[in-house]
Amino acid sequence: MGTTEPAIYGINLPEKHPLFAGMIGGAAGGLYAGLTHTHRFATGSSGLPAVVMYIGDGSMQYFYNIIIALAIDIVVTAIAVVILQKVWVHQSKKVATPSAASQTPAPVKDPIRSTSRPGEFVNVCTGQRIDKSEIPDPTFSTGLMGETFGIIPETGLITAPFKGQVMMIAPTRHAIGLVSDDGREVLIHIGIDTVYMEGKGFEVLVENNQTFQTGQPLLRFDIEEIEKAGYSPIVNVILTNTAAYSEVTLDLDNPEQLILV
Repeated sequence: MGTTEPAIYGINLPEKHPLFAGMIGGAAGGLYAGLTHTHRFATGSSGLPAVVMYIGDGSMQYFYNIIIALAIDIVVTAIAVVILQKVWVHQSKKVATPSAASQTPAPVKDPIRSTSRPGEFVNVCTGQRIDKSEIPDPTFSTGLMGETFGIIPETGLITAPFKGQVMMIAPTRHAIGLVSDDGREVLIHIGIDTVYMEGKGFEVLVENNQTFQTGQPLLRFDIEEIEKAGYSPIVNVILTNTAAYSEVTLDLDNPEQLILV
């Protein structure tokens, strides 16, 4: 219906292959719409409600064309998801052969995402840590995207909780996705509904795919600017690949080890 964030952050980015499948399907549907010169006769929302904007000039031609384009998009995306899923699963089952000089690693259920106890996870920002049930947004409070906790920030600086790599930066700079060297995928989402601020009050200090060290500054945000706009500045920290682990425990009282697996 035009609201894409739950699908993007909840499924597409954590799983990766649905995002690529959506691009392929969108390209196929867009190609058909372009070749048939399909266009709107009004400006308005996106998503399924927008199909009525293709009715105009006393003709239903472009309305039918956009319906066909959407059908192509859905079918091609579905097929691409199935194919890419098989590729992803196949790749995840490949285990590198250790060299003779290296020690034999302990067996793990998934060679891509280790199920062993990870390393450090230090604070991402200064403030009071809270349980997910206290976060005023059901997307985070229910743990829909993965095991979650919140931080009521005292300062507007996000630092790296571990050593790893930047996986995603939201275009509006209010969220950043990280992956640790041991495979933990973490999304740090600043505020509630702050996507509507369109980047105002946010400054990203790193780039996509950049590696970082524990404690390195990643993002700055203006708490007063967020509150002035009428939004909560609560920092949401989500372990988006929670399902890859047999057990996840949040120790909110321990400032040096917040996520134990």
